[in-house]
Amino acid sequence: MTKAGVKPREDGGLTIDAANYVPHHLSIVNNGLSWGASRIYLKMFGVGINEWRVLSALTNEPGITASRIVEMVALNKSVVSRSARALEQTGHVRSDAGDRRRLLCLTPLGVALHDRIIAVAIQREQALLAGFSDADKDALCDLLQRMRANLRHVDEADRRIMADQTTA
Repeated sequence: MTKAGVKPREDGGLTIDAANYVPHHLSIVNNGLSWGASRIYLKMFGVGINEWRVLSALTNEPGITASRIVEMVALNKSVVSRSARALEQTGHVRSDAGDRRRLLCLTPLGVALHDRIIAVAIQREQALLAGFSDADKDALCDLLQRMRANLRHVDEADRRIMADQTTA
């Protein structure tokens, strides 16, 4: 097990030790990347980070539902629905009704937008990983994938915590 991300306070309680608290680092990196991406994508392409995530998901799996996009990018369903609607209104996405489900696909305009944005996304990733070797990147991706898989354990812990709270 790794070093705990907490430290003692003078009054005997505990506080977060930001230097060793993994959620802190993940939050800072994610917020910085997302805010920067949203700012640059809005200015350059007229779409925000959430629309970019929908475009990217539809490039990886064309003809899927909003629910599938939610699974892929871990966004709230209402955010995905709003973003998909906005992309439909601008002609970047179309929806096809298939066996009672609303299937989303990129239009040629959407593919072109995706391809313009991905060039910037790749440059941003390269800047983020400056000084990392290929082995470093592989190890980081492996660790992050393992963390993502562990989210189910976090969900289980959340349920236990909430159950304990209601019985206390």
